[in-house]
Order: sequence, then C-alpha cells, then structure tokens
Amino acid sequence: MVSCTNEMDELVKDSSENVSENLPLTRSCSNDTIDWGELVCLEETEELLNLKRRYEENHSGNHKVQVLSTALDDFFSSNVYAIRELPITIKVRSVASGSTAANAYLFCDGAEKEVTLGNSSTVAGSKFYLKILPASSGIPYLIYSNVSKTPLTVGHYTNNPNNKILMSAKDNSGSLYGSGWNLIPSSYKGYFSIQSESYLGQSDPNNSWSIFYYVLEAKADNKLGYGQRVNYKAQQEFLINPTTTFTLQNVTFDLDNAVVTNSTAVSKVTSLTNPYEYVKNMPITVAASVEETSNFYETAGTLKLNISSSSTTKFPRPIPIAGKAVLMDNTVKDAIYSSSTQKFSAKVEYQTSIDMKPRSLLQLTTKFKTFILNVPYIATAIYGDREVKVKGTWRGYAVANPEYNTPINEPHFYDLETGEELNYSLSLDALRNTFIVR
Repeated sequence: MVSCTNEMDELVKDSSENVSENLPLTRSCSNDTIDWGELVCLEETEELLNLKRRYEENHSGNHKVQVLSTALDDFFSSNVYAIRELPITIKVRSVASGSTAANAYLFCDGAEKEVTLGNSSTVAGSKFYLKILPASSGIPYLIYSNVSKTPLTVGHYTNNPNNKILMSAKDNSGSLYGSGWNLIPSSYKGYFSIQSESYLGQSDPNNSWSIFYYVLEAKADNKLGYGQRVNYKAQQEFLINPTTTFTLQNVTFDLDNAVVTNSTAVSKVTSLTNPYEYVKNMPITVAASVEETSNFYETAGTLKLNISSSSTTKFPRPIPIAGKAVLMDNTVKDAIYSSSTQKFSAKVEYQTSIDMKPRSLLQLTTKFKTFILNVPYIATAIYGDREVKVKGTWRGYAVANPEYNTPINEPHFYDLETGEELNYSLSLDALRNTFIVR
C-alpha cells in the first residue's frame, strides 16, 4: 500500500491563523478499505521528480510563465492575501457530461475523504479556505476543507493509481507534497484554473517541451480529476467566491484621469417686456431644474469579492468645471455606492440684466451646459483588520454651475405693437455686467 510521508511541516504551523491547537500532530492517509481500494495521497516518485526537473530546465526554473501579469489586476495579490483563511466556495464553470448540472460546488465532508461535486453552496461541506505560505516554501497556495481543517491534495485509490482524484488529508502533519496549488486566472473574471504544483504529465514522450502541470477538472458522475490545461475549457475553470462580506470604507477618485464630455444642453425660455418708450435696464433671472445622475460601476477584478455599503454611507459627486472633474471642499456627500442609477434634482439659476429697447418683448432661450463625467476610482473595504481594494468608474450626468460655465443665450425680440420680430442681438458689456441690445 502507498502511503503519505509523516514528516512535520512547520511552514503550515507558522503561517496558520485559524487551525485549532487541538488538531492531531500526525498525518497519514486513509487506511479504510472501500470497494475500489484504499484512498491514498500522491507520493513523490522518480518519474515526477524527473518531469519536474526537465520542465524547469526548459522554462528557466519558472513554470509560472504561463501566468501573465496582465491577467492579474493591481490588487490581486493583496486581495487574495486578505481573504486567506476566510471561507470560500469553489464552483466549476460547467460540469462534465454525465454529471448532474446542479452539482457544481466542491464538497468535502471530512478528513481522508474524496472531494466531489455537490449541489449546495451553503452546506458546511462546500466551505473551504486558502492558506498562503512564505514565498520560500515554493507553494503558492494551500486549499483547506473547512470541515476537516486539512489541506486538499492529489490522491488516488490503490487499485486505480493512474486515475488521480482530489482528497482531503488526514491531518496537518507530514509532507505537503501533492497539496500545493497555483491559481491561473481565466478570461472569465473570478474563475481560475487550479493547477497542481506536484502532479505533472507529458503528452509526447519524445518531446520534453510537452511536459505540463495538471489542473483540476470536473469529470463525469460528479467527480473531480485532472487534465492538461486547455484555455476556455469550462470543466477546468472554477469560481473562487469568498463568502465573507467586506464593508465599504471610502472611495478615492482619480480626478486626473477623468473624462468629461459635453452633453445636451438644458434649455429654459424666459420672457421680458419693456412697455416704456425709452431704453430701460431690466434684471432677468433664469432658473431651471435638472435631473442629475450617479452610478458606481465596479470593474470586474481577477478575484470575486463581496462588498457592501450602507445606504447611509454617502460620497461626493465630482462636478464639471473648465472641462475637468473637480471635487470642491464644500461638495455635498449625497451619492450611495451603487451601480443602480440614482437621480438628484439640481437647481440652477442664472441672473443678469439687459438694456431693453423701447416697447419690445424679449423671449430669451438660455441653454445651461451639461456634461457626462467618467471618473476612475478605487474603493477600499474592510472586514476586521482585513482590507481589500477594487477599481471602478463613477459615471455622472451633471449640469454646470452657470458661474463657472456661462450659459448660451439665444434672444428673440418682437415689437409690442406689430408682433414683428426685430433683428436685434445681445452684446455683453463686461464693465457694467449687463447685456446691450444692438
């Protein structure tokens, strides 16, 4: 019978934050006999050592070249560290033919058990967590069952050693061989190929460049096995979903990289009459109510996160000034963090005066300038002492303050007696701050 080694792994002890102190101090693989043999852990063999050595020779000692940095967002490393040892569910993007469609969640109900696919994300057996060891360990991630509190590892049944499965270890002492995993981002945000760091294969025995690391794959009968990684293969892509909700703390706008574009002006028609036989300077006030909007659109990150924000937590909305997005010191905080469109009634008022010609009617169309603002932001959320960050774009529709963006005035003058339109225009007298009719 093949069995796991019994050496103590101090790295896990040192990095652990939530493993019970009362766990057993020894680790061994299953001794229970089932119909198709005993369930045992993957052991390091000369064949696997040779494959690993040849792979690293071909890839300059770094088999992670297949993980492109462009596939990771700026906060992936810090975010995945923030969710370490917090509960997660792991869901395959699509089950294999011959499996139940609803059985998409990894399920483990104890130590020394085969990990299979179940149909619930809420039962205890569907909860797992990540551990992150020091970089010197050479192991990117360990995945633990929340039920067994032991790592998941590559294993097999003794009478079928070539059919590798996923299993939970007996305890937390012994070798971590077969328990190391790497997470390779999928083009589907939040999904990863889960690559074994110990289990290698070779597709062409005559070509050393055909050596590869196996990735976890959903198989028939709600089972899990392994396969050579294939881009976009749904059975090899798993959604890692932290069940913990992080609470939004603040939003930082990147005003320097905002994009402000002109939108359709809001028009308001105001009438003014001079019934006298002489030129008269007359004040005019133009008021309008504009429905402004706000949307916070999170950018889908490499890692899926749950972020909540109270309806009482509100943020300022950037305003358009001089073609830029600006936050003034006195900007009101009235926007909640939501992708749903929020509407705000904004009142604008424009005051001026006009030297009205005798016996004339003015119908003045005032066009208030409006803008669409797209402002990048970074949102920070916390859970206890853990902090995550996500990027996004705030999109707003706003009317410009007429003091900063002078409205466009289109005058139409009419003779009070005849109703004939008069060919007059307006010219601003800056010294008097009034319009002269010419």
